[in-house]
Parts: sequence; structure tokens; C-alpha cells
Amino acid sequence: MNLTGKHLAPVIFFWILISAASLVKADEFVYYSLPEEKVNESLEAQLRWQVPQRQWLFLNGDWQIKHPESGDVLGVMRVPCTFRSDTRLLLEKKFDLRKLPQSQFVLNLGEMNGFVKVRVNDHLLYDNLMNYYPVSLPVDPAQLNNGDNLIHIEITRDARRFGDVPGFYPILLPQVDTGILRGIYLEIRSGRFVEQLAASATVADSQVTLQGAALLNQPLPAGRGYQVQVAYQSNEKTFLNQI
Repeated sequence: MNLTGKHLAPVIFFWILISAASLVKADEFVYYSLPEEKVNESLEAQLRWQVPQRQWLFLNGDWQIKHPESGDVLGVMRVPCTFRSDTRLLLEKKFDLRKLPQSQFVLNLGEMNGFVKVRVNDHLLYDNLMNYYPVSLPVDPAQLNNGDNLIHIEITRDARRFGDVPGFYPILLPQVDTGILRGIYLEIRSGRFVEQLAASATVADSQVTLQGAALLNQPLPAGRGYQVQVAYQSNEKTFLNQI
């Protein structure tokens, strides 16, 4: 009995030590995020410059954190965000949408890092690993409700290690965080929009000559007049506005 007790004591102590270490690791969750106003302001300025005729619904700010298994609400996290943990992170957000006939929708997630699953109203839109590449997902209008909608994003850290990234010595390699690196928004397109645009400008003798072509996603109706407006801008200054 004494011999057995001598062997059991170190084993029990080691088991308690392992359990305590596991608890400490499970509680360790570090994340970083930006205020919603700052993200939306920067994103809107960029989008207004690129495609001013389109509409967007920003999906940044507070998202609910839910337990991956039970679905219980654990707290709130601001998106975009990055985190350092082995935890499988489950985020949800409700949003209101007013659908117009013939509208088309694209969910833009920006750059992400990690294994990501995206669902909208229980429809799986994305299940992949695209580290640091922007992700844009066409959404079938039938998958969106005219009113309340729910977007669900699940993120898991990938299996990369410091040595997997070439060109860096391990001692110099920064921490690789998991998460959503850019703002999220739902792009709302009208039934007819410019799908491709190519343009160039030539400046000579204080005159600007524009050349280019625009490709619409569908033909214009026969016999119907239309106008093309071309503007050349730099920051907030407009140098040319021609119809």
C-alpha cells in the first residue's frame, strides 16, 4: 500500500498540473478590433470612389459570439477583428434588408486569415481557406429575406507554423493572427450595372481626351436613350465631369 501510494502521488500531482495548464490555455483569448465608425468611414470613402452609383449595407460593429456546440451567446466582439487562440470562433449578426425587384447582391468579406465558413439564413456560401485574399460571394436573392436576415461566420486557426512561411527567420517572424482583416459589407446592385470598365486619359494643350469602353451586365432595351457620365477625380477634387 505504501509503495502504491508513493507512485500515485506524483501521478495525481502531474494530472492536476496538466488540468490546471489546460484551463489556463482555454481561458487565454486575445483579440484586436477597431471602432465601427472608423471602419465604416474608411470603407465608404473607398467604395464611393470606386463605384459611386451602387449601394452598400455595412455589416461591421458588434457581432454576437456563440458557443460552437450549444449555440449559447458568450459575449460581443467588434468586426473586423483578429485573435490569437486555438478556439473555433463563431460569430453572428442580424441585419435588415429592403429588397427591390431585380436587385443583385454580393457579400464582400475582404481579406481573412484562417479556415472560414459563411452562412446567410442557414445557406452555406463559403467553406474554404484563402489567407490574405479578398473574398466576394454572390448571394442568390432567394436566399435573402425582405426584412430580418442572419449572417453566421465561423473561423478556425489554420495549421501553419512559423517555419511554413518562407523568407523569414523564425525569430523575426511576426505573430500570425486569425480573423477578419477588413470591413464586411453587402453590395446591392441594380438590375443593370457596369460589369467591366476600361478607360484612359490623354492630356495635351490643357485639354483632356478620354477613351474607353464600358460593358453592361445585360443589353440596353432597343430604342431607349441613355446618357454616360464621366468624371475624373483626385481625392475630393473633380477635374472633369462630362455627360
